[in-house]
Amino acid sequence: MVNKNVTYDFTVESIVSVDAPIGTDPDTLIRSAKIKLIERINENNVTITFDTIFDSETGAYDEDWENYERDVKEVKLRSYYVDLQDGYEVGDLYEHGGKMYEVIRIEAFNQLMEVEEVENSEKI
Repeated sequence: MVNKNVTYDFTVESIVSVDAPIGTDPDTLIRSAKIKLIERINENNVTITFDTIFDSETGAYDEDWENYERDVKEVKLRSYYVDLQDGYEVGDLYEHGGKMYEVIRIEAFNQLMEVEEVENSEKI
């Protein structure tokens, strides 16, 4: 089953300032900056903007979220009918001959269940 989701990345564009003595190591001020940022978020005084989408299936980044299409040919996985086994429901994994299959349909009247190969289906 191919994942049809992408992640949407956002950027926080608000600046947070922390008062400190001259010569203070900025790394020691990070906790204070985080506290101020949380305060600004709680006050709804922060600017967050969309940056890009990231498609983990292809590794692609794209700013055009409205027109993005995954440029991957979906592989049709084989499906088979097997004898209905007690306790299986649609969505369950079924192992046979060292390979994994997903139950995609149950035909109780015919005592059959349809199973589909799972990508990288070798049993671990």
